[in-house]
Amino acid sequence: MIKYLLIPLIPILFLSVGIEAQTLDFNNNIIYATIPEGIALKECDCGYGLYATKSFKAGEVIYKYRHAIIGTEEKNYILKTDHHDFTLSTSIHSVGIGNNKRALYTFDSFMNHSCDPNSRSYNEAEMIKHCEYWQIATKNINCGDEITCDYNLFDYDCSDKNIYDCCCRTEACRKSIKGFKWLPISEQIGLLPTVDFYIFNQFLQDHPLFIYIEDMKIPSTISIIKNGEDAKIVSNCAHKQGDVIYKNHTLSFNDHQAIIINLNGECLLMDNTRHTVKRSDSEREFYYFDSFMNHSCNPNTISFYVSPNYYQGIALRPIAAGEELTCDYGVFDTSPDGEGFKCECGAKNCRGWVY
Repeated sequence: MIKYLLIPLIPILFLSVGIEAQTLDFNNNIIYATIPEGIALKECDCGYGLYATKSFKAGEVIYKYRHAIIGTEEKNYILKTDHHDFTLSTSIHSVGIGNNKRALYTFDSFMNHSCDPNSRSYNEAEMIKHCEYWQIATKNINCGDEITCDYNLFDYDCSDKNIYDCCCRTEACRKSIKGFKWLPISEQIGLLPTVDFYIFNQFLQDHPLFIYIEDMKIPSTISIIKNGEDAKIVSNCAHKQGDVIYKNHTLSFNDHQAIIINLNGECLLMDNTRHTVKRSDSEREFYYFDSFMNHSCNPNTISFYVSPNYYQGIALRPIAAGEELTCDYGVFDTSPDGEGFKCECGAKNCRGWVY
C-alpha cells in the first residue's frame, strides 16, 4: 500500500519549485506566493478563478508548486501575491490528509471545480515528501480559458464545505460536490489512476477487502488487447510446439475479497467468477495477466505447474506472432462457479458448454 508521507510543521517554511516560491510565516499567518507565468487570478461569477494567459497542450505541465502542512484548527491566512492580497481559511482553502493534518494551497486555492475539468494535479512518492505537485492540462487550454480541476480527485471528504450545488454546467455534472468518498464505487475505481496519493491510500483503508495490483506481471512475449469489456492475449512472437511462452506466479486470496488492477493506466475491478479460479470454499486464485486468456476447446497452450503457485505456459502447437493464445478452462478450473457457461470458441471439437 502506498503511504502518504508528511513533513513536520515548522514555524517558518520556504518552499521552492523551479522559479516559483512561497514563504509561510506561521507567527503572523502570512503567505507570500508568486503566481506562475501563464496563469492569472481573476474575479468571476464564483468569486475568483484561475485563467490561462497563454495556451497549454493536453499533457503539458501548467505549473509546479507546493502546498503547506497545517493543523485542523480554524484560522485565516493572508495570501500576498505580486498582484493582490487574499484571505485563505483552514476550512475552505485546505483539504484533510489524515493524522489531524491539512494541506493548505496558495493561489490555486481559488481554482474552481468542474466535473469535466481541463487540468488535474500530479504527485508521486518522492514529490509527496516535499509537498510538491504539478498541475497538468488534461485538455488543450486556450489563452483566456478558465483553468479548472475536479475537487473529488484531491479532497476525500469535503461534505463539510457544504457545496450543495455544482455550477460547472457541464454534461458530466454530478450536481453536488462532496468529495471522493461519496462517489459511486465504480466511479471511484475508474478515477484511482488520477487521484492524489492521499486519496488513493484513504480509499484502500476504507475498503480493506480490495486487493490493489499495480504490476500485472505482463511478460515481453505477450500483449493484452482490450476492446470494451472484452479482452484477449496475443503472442508477440512465433513459437514452436513445446516452447515455454511465459512463466507466471499466481496469487491466492480469500473468497470474500476482490481485486482491482491497473492495466495500462486504467483501473478495473476484476470479476471473481470470470477472472479468478475457485480453489475451495474460502480460497481463490488470481493469474495476473493470464486472467485475460480466453477459453478454447482446441487451445494452443497448456499450463504446466512447477509448484502450487508457479506454472509455465507451454505451446501445444506452432503459434504465429499476433495469434491469440487460448487455454482449456476445464483442465485447470476444477471447482467452477455456478453452472458454467456456453462456449462459442468455434472449434470443430467445441463441447458447447464449459463446466
